[in-house]
Amino acid sequence: MEVLAELLGEKIVHRELMGVGDRAVNMAPALREVGRFWMDVEREVFDSSGASGGKPWAPTKAGNQPLVNTGSLLASLTEEGAADQIFEVNDDVLVFGTGHPAARFHHTGTKHMDARPPVQINPTNRRRTVKILQRFLVEGQVGRSL
Repeated sequence: MEVLAELLGEKIVHRELMGVGDRAVNMAPALREVGRFWMDVEREVFDSSGASGGKPWAPTKAGNQPLVNTGSLLASLTEEGAADQIFEVNDDVLVFGTGHPAARFHHTGTKHMDARPPVQINPTNRRRTVKILQRFLVEGQVGRSL
């Protein structure tokens, strides 16, 4: 009986490890979910004027919401398929960001404008990203259980 139990246990472990290996070869479903997660994060960053990312934006001289003049920079970071959005996924790489022409000026600031980084990566959201990837690798599930 003990030999059968050990053998059965080894088969289960082997099957689970093979599943992890298969999923590691094609991470695209999890990486796509990570990209969507970061779109939600960016929505929070904009809604909180940078505070949720850890670097609150300085108020504008006009008193309006920073970084939301036409809404195109916001859309490029929060709406899948928006103009200027960079969202590329393959089996092992996710590239997410914006090609909006004003983004770099807002990120670094200028001599006439305070820096207001639109993309912010804080430790909490970094851990949440890792959890999405872990859940996919270990359980084979795409989604967020945060």
